[in-house]
Amino acid sequence: MKKIISALLGPILVLSLSGCAFQNLGSFDEKDNSSNKESPAVSAKTVGDTIVGDDYSITLNGVRSSSTGLLSSEPTNDNYLLLDVTIENLSSEELSVSTLLMMELQGSDSRRYDIAIFAETSSPIDGTVPAQGQIRGEVAFDVRDLDSYTFFYKNGLLADSVQFEIPATSINQ
Repeated sequence: MKKIISALLGPILVLSLSGCAFQNLGSFDEKDNSSNKESPAVSAKTVGDTIVGDDYSITLNGVRSSSTGLLSSEPTNDNYLLLDVTIENLSSEELSVSTLLMMELQGSDSRRYDIAIFAETSSPIDGTVPAQGQIRGEVAFDVRDLDSYTFFYKNGLLADSVQFEIPATSINQ
């Protein structure tokens, strides 16, 4: 009898606790979009532009390509694409920046390209940005030679992406 009661109470307890955990997530549409900050679905910016979010700004300063990386490693595809990025923390709390979790690149062939860990960057952009501070560095992707790329940045796991369009003509060799 105890086994039957335990078998019935276990799933009920799990379901009730999971309901409490998701109760306070709120709606994704609760933000006031009346401010003059960029909304995620706005037309993409390009090299040299800055996008300002609620508590951050991101600038794509420049883009270059390279055919060799650390220890003379070669890209799996055609080249490494290195994006020079500045992220400014506009909040009163620290901001953690992770290229693996917050940045993606998609080519004009509709494929997503991997971050190139072994590409030689001038300075990595991963790390912690202090309140009201900024960080500048490069993030590298292993890409095919294409007509254009789209760089996506998410300022948090549940945040919407902002994007920069990168035409091949704006890539320095």
